Formats: sequence, C-alpha cells, structure tokens
Amino acid sequence: MAGDGGAERGVALADVGAYAASVTITEGLAPRTGVRGLDLDGCRVVGLSLSQARLVGCTFVDCRFESVDLSMADLVGSRFTGCTFVSCRMLGLGWSGTAAGPVLDPNVFEDCRMDDASFAGCDLSGTTFRRCRLRDADFTGTDLRRVDFDGSDLMGARFERADLRGASLVGAIGWVLDPRENRVKGLRVDATGALGLLPPLGIDMV
Repeated sequence: MAGDGGAERGVALADVGAYAASVTITEGLAPRTGVRGLDLDGCRVVGLSLSQARLVGCTFVDCRFESVDLSMADLVGSRFTGCTFVSCRMLGLGWSGTAAGPVLDPNVFEDCRMDDASFAGCDLSGTTFRRCRLRDADFTGTDLRRVDFDGSDLMGARFERADLRGASLVGAIGWVLDPRENRVKGLRVDATGALGLLPPLGIDMV
C-alpha cells in the first residue's frame, strides 16, 4: 500500500472488478456512467467524484468514504452496511426506501453536506449524523429509532410520521417537528432545540 515516500497508492473504481477488499480507491466515474454489482469490503474511497453516477446493485460493507461527491447519484438496489462517510458531498441524494431503493444498515455520517436528501421510508435506525448539514432533508415515514443528530443542521427538514423513539436531537439546530405527528417516546432534546417542538403547537416564544 505504501509507495515512494510512504505515499498511499490507490486504484480506479472502474478497475476494481466485481469484488475488492481492503483497497484504497482514488479515481471515480464520469457523470452518468455506472457500475453494476460491485462488492466492496473494508475499502477506503477517497476524493472521488461520483456525482450523477449509477451504482446499481452494489454492496459496501465497513467501507470508509472520505471527501466523496455522491450528489444526485443513482443508488438503485445498493446496500451500505457499517460504512463511515466523512466530509462527503451528497446533495439531493435519493435514499428513499422503495423496493428498488438503496438499503442503509447503521452507518456514520460526519461533517457531510446532505441538503435536499430524501430518506422517506428508509430504515435509519442506529445511524449517526454528526455535524452534518441536512437542510430541507425529507424524513417522511422514516425509522429514526436511536438515530443521533449530534451537532447537525436540520433547518427545513421534514419530519412526518417518523419514528424518533430513543433518538437524540441534542446539539442539533434548526429542527421543527410536531410531536403529535411523529413517534417521540424517549426522544432526547436540549433546552435550545426543544423550541422546535413549539411552532407546530401554535406556541410562540417571546
């Protein structure tokens, strides 16, 4: 893995083949091109542009994505299990939990920009969003049990018929949700964030 001066050598995603384990991938795909049936296990994906790419029926297990652009990518039929996303750009990404949509087992997102993402119908239970920007994200009908939104920006995010039991909004900002329209038993909030429970109830702070 080390080359001249100990520098890490990477491979191109297009050259990986059907399966790869414990490799570093540093070259992505041209917009609107695709990969089908790729299986990555314990790989590091660094600095790639996968914007508008098609990742069809792919499996990613215990992979680490660093500074990857997945904006508007098509993830139909793909699965992410135990992955970590750090400083990734994921604008307008459709994670919606349809029959053909991607599957998200517990993953960790740190310092990612995820504005306008759609998680409608997804099972995100156990997922961590740490210091992520999730403005105008859609959590309609989403399973958010035990999800941690620590330090995330949820301005304009939609929570409708979401299951937030045991979740944490401590440190999150900008969120508003109606406790009558969502399952909130055991939801943890801080004093400042708790103000987001008031507007749906017609209560104004002065």
